Order: sequence, then C-alpha cells, then structure tokens
Amino acid sequence: MNVEAQNCLCPMFYSNLDETFEKHLLTGFLQIQSPEISYLDKPSVLACVSSQPVSVIVFKAPNGNSPQCLQTGCTNVSGYQAVQRNSSYFELTILDLQVKHAGKWGCSEDGANFVYDQLVVAENKTSCTITWDAATVRLNQMVSLIVIIQDYYCSDTSNVTLLIGTVRDLLTTVEAKPTNTSLSREINVTAEHLGNIKLEFSCSGSRIISCSGLKHIEIPRPDDRLPPDNPMQVIGAVVITFLVTICVVIILWVIVYKREKVRDCLARSRRVHSGHSDRGHDATMNT
Repeated sequence: MNVEAQNCLCPMFYSNLDETFEKHLLTGFLQIQSPEISYLDKPSVLACVSSQPVSVIVFKAPNGNSPQCLQTGCTNVSGYQAVQRNSSYFELTILDLQVKHAGKWGCSEDGANFVYDQLVVAENKTSCTITWDAATVRLNQMVSLIVIIQDYYCSDTSNVTLLIGTVRDLLTTVEAKPTNTSLSREINVTAEHLGNIKLEFSCSGSRIISCSGLKHIEIPRPDDRLPPDNPMQVIGAVVITFLVTICVVIILWVIVYKREKVRDCLARSRRVHSGHSDRGHDATMNT
C-alpha cells in the first residue's frame, strides 16, 4: 500500500475508532446491579448506575414490559415501581417477585446499547425431612438415609449437599425448575459422620437449612446397652427378660413361703415347750 492510500485511510480509521470509543463510553460506565439472590413473593430492587448524569434510562425485563425513566419521571408499569434517586442513579423495584422475573435484566441510556446482569430467584420456603433405617448406630455400620426436599426452586442450576458431621456429600444437581424430590444415600458411619445433619443449597451462594426428623448422629457410650438390630433378637430378648422375671418372682415366693413355715414351726415349738413348763410347775405345787 502506498503512502497516499495510507493517508487516505487514516482519517477513516480514526473516525471509526472514535465512534467505537464513544459507544464504549456510553455503555462502559453504565452498570446494572441486582441482589446476589432474591426470593419469590418478595420485593427485589435493581439499580442502574451511570458514571455521569443521564437524561433517559430504559430498563429491559427478561419477559414483558418494564419501566423507563425520563427527566420528567418514570413510567408506570404494573408490578414495578421505578424511581430516579439522582441524575445518575435509578432504581427499579419488582413488587412481587415471580419465576418469570428470573434471568437477564438490562438497562440502557438510549434503548439500544444495554448492559445486563443476572437476577437469580429462589424459593425461601424450602423444607426438608431426613430419616434413616436404624434406631441407633455403631461405627462402621451401613445405614440408609432418606432425604425428602419440598418446594425447592432456584432459577440457576444448583447443588444440594448433605452435611453430616464434617463430611460433605453431594446429593444431586437440580435444574432451574420447582422441585419436590426424595433422595436416598447409603453411608458407612465413621467418626467423621458423627455430629449434626443439615442440607446445603448452592444457589448464587450457599444456604444451609436444618431439616425435620434426624438432626444428628451419635454413637452410645461404651457402657450403654445397644438394642439388637434383628427383630428376632428383640423378641428373644423380651422372652428372656420375661422368664428371668418369672424365675425371680418364684424364688422370692419360695423364700417368703419357707420363712413363714419356719416361723410357724418355731411358734408351735415355743407353745409346746411352754405347756411342758406349766405342767411341771403345777405338779410341784401339788406336792
């Protein structure tokens, strides 16, 4: 390429560069901020922040219409409330958060060059129940846990982890949809499993909740008696206990009976001896 051609292209190149830089200034210093996580049926506040005063801000929802703000104020859209705090800070409140509000939210100064942020929505009323198939547990014993999760929702893919003592056990990965599920897990109980049991939900951060049912695992002290695991052993233990009780009762009855017999015998012996003594005394007196 000759020098004249280069000189001819340079103004065009720098003109395009300036236009690109202007667009970058327009959107590069504009930011939309959303909470780390928001919960269904609660309000959620997003903010559109500019590094310089602006006259127009347009919000863009994942679905449906959303407000825009002018110098004269913000438009009214059902389910939302937008307000201009100052010339460079605008807030949008979602009054009653629903599943449809999850996703990419944007804001723009011109309605074309949007910047985006992800709004993560979750259910705050999630509950869980944990049960197992053992009345008590020994170390190195295999037990089966059943984990029931109800009303779980996260708009992003998330993990559910079982926390047992100091052990972390990934139960499942949940897709972005309302979930009711029942999960099972076989564990070989070690010393690390002893302690509290909880569930951890990772949904744009970590949330740990306590479940109903089984709340902790502990082993009996060495001097505690462990109930048998086999039902037949339980029945055998009950029968043996009953027979031992009967034997003890019989022995006590025999002891009491024999004691009464001995007392009766002693009483008769005293009466006989007393009679002999009285007759001897009478004979002496007659003489």
